[in-house]
Amino acid sequence: MNGTVLKLLVPEQLPPNGPPLSEAASKEIRKIFSQLRSSFEAEDPDDSRTLLEELLKNFAEPDSERGVVKDEEPISNRSIINFDTYFEVEHIVSTTPAWSLIQSIAESGVAFYDLLSSCREVSPEDIALQRAGFLSYLDLLERQYLTSACP
Repeated sequence: MNGTVLKLLVPEQLPPNGPPLSEAASKEIRKIFSQLRSSFEAEDPDDSRTLLEELLKNFAEPDSERGVVKDEEPISNRSIINFDTYFEVEHIVSTTPAWSLIQSIAESGVAFYDLLSSCREVSPEDIALQRAGFLSYLDLLERQYLTSACP
C-alpha cells in the first residue's frame, strides 16, 4: 500500500490505560471523527481521497515511535514483529495515542484510494467491504475515546 502501514498502539496505551483526553481534545477528536466518517462514506473514491488528504494537510504530526510489546503479554514480541511485518502494521507508543490512531486511519485510507486509482478492476463489493472496515475501526475508536466510560 505505497509504503503506508497501519499503526496500532501497544496494549498498555489502549483505553482506558492511555493518557486521558482533555475536554478540548475530545471536542476536536469528535469533529475529526465526523470528517473521517464523511470521507469513508463518500460515493466517489476520488472525493474520499481528497477529503482524507485535506484532513491530513491540516493535521499536526503526532509524536510516536515504534513500540515494543512487553514480554508478559501472551504472545512473544518476536511473534508480534512477524505479525506486524506480514500484515503491514506497526505497533507504536505515542505521547498522543488518539491522534496517532486518527492519523494512521487517514493515511491508510489515502493509501487504499491511491491503490484504487491505479487498479480499477477492484469490484464494487470489495470496495464496499474495505470502506465498511474503515468505518468499523472508526466506530471502535469513537467508542474507546468518546464514551463516558473512558477518560
